[in-house]
Amino acid sequence: MGPNLGASTPFQGFKVDNTSGIGDGLAGVFTVTYTMTALQAQQMDASAGGVDQIAAFTLADFQSVLACGLPKVANPSFSVAAGTYSTCQSVTLSCSTSGAQIYYTTNGNVPDASSTPYNGAISVTSTTTIKAVAIKSGMNNSDIITNVYTLNLPQVATPTFSPVAGTYSAAQNVTISTTTSGAKIYYTTNGTTPTTGSTLYVTGTPVVVSSSLTLKAIAVNDCSINSAIASAAYVINIPQKVVNPVFSISAGTYTTCQSVTLSTTTTGAQIYYTTNGNVPDANSTLYVGAIPVSATTTIKAIAIKTGMNNSDIVTAVYTLNLPQVAKPTFSPVAGTYSTTQNVTISTATSGAKIYYTTDGTDPTSGSTLYVAGSPVVVSANKTLKAIAISDCSTNSDVASADYVIDITAPIHNQFPSTGFASIAFEDLWPSNGDYDLNDIVVDCKFDQVSNSQNKITQINAQFVLRAMGASYHDGFGMQLPVTPDKVASCVVTLDNGQPVPMVGLVSINSKGLEQGQDKAVVILFDDGYKMLPQIYPGIGVNTTPGVPWTEPQNINMTLTFSEPIDQNLLVAPYNPFIFANKDRGYEIHLPNYPPTTLANFSLFKTNDDDSNVSSFNSSSIRSYLNAQNLPWAILFYKKYDYPIEKTSILSAFLHFAEWAQSGGQVYTDWYFNTASGYRVPSNIYVKP
Repeated sequence: MGPNLGASTPFQGFKVDNTSGIGDGLAGVFTVTYTMTALQAQQMDASAGGVDQIAAFTLADFQSVLACGLPKVANPSFSVAAGTYSTCQSVTLSCSTSGAQIYYTTNGNVPDASSTPYNGAISVTSTTTIKAVAIKSGMNNSDIITNVYTLNLPQVATPTFSPVAGTYSAAQNVTISTTTSGAKIYYTTNGTTPTTGSTLYVTGTPVVVSSSLTLKAIAVNDCSINSAIASAAYVINIPQKVVNPVFSISAGTYTTCQSVTLSTTTTGAQIYYTTNGNVPDANSTLYVGAIPVSATTTIKAIAIKTGMNNSDIVTAVYTLNLPQVAKPTFSPVAGTYSTTQNVTISTATSGAKIYYTTDGTDPTSGSTLYVAGSPVVVSANKTLKAIAISDCSTNSDVASADYVIDITAPIHNQFPSTGFASIAFEDLWPSNGDYDLNDIVVDCKFDQVSNSQNKITQINAQFVLRAMGASYHDGFGMQLPVTPDKVASCVVTLDNGQPVPMVGLVSINSKGLEQGQDKAVVILFDDGYKMLPQIYPGIGVNTTPGVPWTEPQNINMTLTFSEPIDQNLLVAPYNPFIFANKDRGYEIHLPNYPPTTLANFSLFKTNDDDSNVSSFNSSSIRSYLNAQNLPWAILFYKKYDYPIEKTSILSAFLHFAEWAQSGGQVYTDWYFNTASGYRVPSNIYVKP
């Protein structure tokens, strides 16, 4: 189809002069090449049928002919409008025509299908002109759209140098920085202008300037104008360096002592050195003569002269594998002796000196020097140690000898001779109560240590609270027939070494004795339930049949006297007692033993008690007995099988009363004889 070129019937074809083969008014295929140099009206001769017609033919008319009526691709759209910006921009392009491809340029050229195809946001980091066209096959291209982006970006701060440019007498470590955060710095050291292709400066790694040069740097940051070029000229005038010290003997391994001299060829220089591993300087030891090396030693040396640079630090390690001095020997040798010993010490290494100690510490050259011919007098138990030392030799090993001087060997007296004794208490005194004598059952054994004069120097004892058939909280102690000043110390502990738990009913002094007593009194515990806790039902602990057994703890006592005590004065188990119901004055002792100073004397001769208070200071004392001569406490030379709770001892052991009333003269076996007629087994507690 073509334009209407005349006023008559519209022209339905197109004819170009001098072209044949196409009939007037007939359909056909032809090519028209038309070149216009300006958008001006052009006229052409045309004919339609037999009528000659002249018409005005414009550029738009011709383009319409060429397009043959095809649709046009929609123009590209820009996500960011053209304009002036102070930051970088990211521009995306789009076209509403489905399937169209956008092509663009940023160099001012007209875009076409051979230009860069758009496939993602275009980064605009400087003033840029973007031209874009949208193209799709079978459609006419879009218009060319142009956007100009003018970027006024901030400039990166000019780099600075530290130290600044100048003249220096030593190499400089120059750091470069800029106040623009995140900017990268590039530098040159040959005076050329730096670019992003120059060396990148790494923070923390200064530029070492060891000779004169000009340092230049530029700072670069994304979306910013590069900084101005910074420049600094460094002049390095390094003074002459002192010549390194020289060692007269090379470092190495030697089997003899060495004497090392140091020297430097720099006139007037002084040498300083160390032998302790420290770095030498002008405050170190000044070299004035040969250095003796008598053991493995590291010598470090430096030469210094005013107006010159110090020399390097020179190091030499001398490893000495010296012969070892023979280990000392003792005569007589270590052992147990019954008399004082005069011990001589010797070594097979000629000329070696011997040093010794007698307190068990390792000897050194600062210890006592042994003088040949003057033996060490050992009159008591000692550990003798000695070391032998000689010049240019390795010290001997330390020799040690233990001497035991057993002039007065201790004698041990055991009570009982084997196993444990038992002490049982009834805590309802001065009333008879249930009289089951199981309220406190303590097993015990004693070791009296005597010297060669048969005088007691120490008592070692062990106690086991085996049973408590009481509702009272009872304590347990022991009085010795000596005044407190005769005791040096008393230590009471559990097997684990910890103190026995106390509830604070008593006051203990620094010696481990109870305060306020005329005689030495040891408190083993002040509340039995702290030692033997009630964790099962029933009355007390380990007295009720059918109730699980609670394993008791051991109490250990070591009592040392300040002076030896006549053994006739101390008879185990001394004077054991309990104090009942958390009342310190409520004391209960073995029969015919006196109470302590802290006892409540007003309780005697009350209820069932038949004590004679006036006899307490006499040899015929009567205490803690009722009118029938029955006691509230009993000592057993073997372990005691006690009655079950609330069962009288009279009902459990059938000859107990006869034994007690006879003063212990008859039925002495009443508590351990199992023959018929001696006991009622069902009334005696048996460990489950």
